[in-house]
Amino acid sequence: MTTPLRLWAERRRELLSRPLPHLRTSRERAVMRAVLFACAGFIETENEERYTSATGPVLLATNHLNNLEAILTPGILFWLRGGKK
Repeated sequence: MTTPLRLWAERRRELLSRPLPHLRTSRERAVMRAVLFACAGFIETENEERYTSATGPVLLATNHLNNLEAILTPGILFWLRGGKK
């Protein structure tokens, strides 16, 4: 579980090191990592293990605090699922 107290450095290391086997090209992986890396301070997730272990569709509820959420939500889901769309 990620909390606001989690160090940004740890989150950024994780963003750069997690494999994304389902993204086909290195360009897709680089863009995904660059966007999430730049916004790492704004990302907070709970129960990440549920997303990573899901084999089928995932239902996600967001709280709509800002417009950036519309861009980051799909990105963080792809990242948590190893690039699986």
